[in-house]
Order: sequence, then structure tokens, then C-alpha cells
Amino acid sequence: ARNGIALLGRSEIVGFHDTDPGGFYDYDRRGVEARFNHKVGVPTVLYGYAAYEDTVQSRDATAAGQVDVTDRRAGVGLARTVNQAVVTRFVAGYQTLAFVGGGDSDFAGFFVSGNGSFRLGDTSIAEIGLQHQPYQFFFFNNNYYVSNELRARFLKQVGRGFLWSAAGVYGTSSYSDLLACDSPCLSDGKRR
Repeated sequence: ARNGIALLGRSEIVGFHDTDPGGFYDYDRRGVEARFNHKVGVPTVLYGYAAYEDTVQSRDATAAGQVDVTDRRAGVGLARTVNQAVVTRFVAGYQTLAFVGGGDSDFAGFFVSGNGSFRLGDTSIAEIGLQHQPYQFFFFNNNYYVSNELRARFLKQVGRGFLWSAAGVYGTSSYSDLLACDSPCLSDGKRR
């Protein structure tokens, strides 16, 4: 069939006996995703989706207490598969993160994420990737941060049993709420 509809459910319950030593906390997450798939060709699938996820987190009362997060997303994606391996994936859409508890900010905006793998010859592969994506932040005074990242990797087989690899990543993160600190806290830049 060239077209298909999928309904994906998710339920996750995590509990810890001792949450004192760090960032461990109990949570209950439930979600559903509806997806419409359209097969463009043998290896390529184009899809549209909408997702809803609700998470209840029980944190230490001295930090943030209970934090509830409602995540809503809608977007389009493309996946290309060759020899049962995903070689190209791209997804873009609109997402909202609404918080009850924790910091004072909610997120609403666009996101994009993608990566591609290209065979340059019999023994060489190049990979590139990018993202602009919000993530929940787990400290009590910031609800989320937005990660921006650009990645590149080159892999070459040398001889019969050795691989040579070179990679680079450039990324920045922007935090939702101003932290009380002496150094710049709104964003960080990292090079690896």
C-alpha cells in the first residue's frame, strides 16, 4: 500500500526508592501520536503527524515540587531507508510545552531536526545533521532550553579491519528563564 495510518500509544511510569542523591525523580508519562504515511518510492516515506503527551513529575519539594508538562506537536517528516538502515531523516513542525510548577515559562515555536548519510565511494561515508529543538530542563528555575546543533562526520575504511573517522559538532543552547548567577547564563556555546 502507498498510504497508511498509524496510531501510536505510549505509557511510562518510573519510580525511585531513594531520590536524595541527585536529579532522580518519579514520573508518569502518557501520550498518543497519529501519523499518516505516504510512500513516495521504494525507499522513501513522507509523513504528517500530530502528537500529545502529558507528564506528571514528582520532584523534591524544596526544589520544584511536582511539575506537570503537556507537550503538543504537529509536523511533517521524511525518512529514506536503504538496506534496512535509515540514511536520511528530516522532520519539521510546531511544538508547545506547557508547564505547571517549575519556572515561569512555556515554549511555543517551530522545530526542525534532520540527518543524512551519503556514500562517497566503496569505503567512505559522510554524515551531516542539524537540529533546532526544545527540551525540558531539569533544574527548578528553568522549564526548558532550545538546542541548536550542526554536526558533520566522515568515516573511511582503511585496509581490511580499520576505520578512520573525523567529526565535528557546533551547538548552542538558549534557556527559558534568567538564572541568578555572575556569569552569562542565558546561552552556552560548545565545540567538540
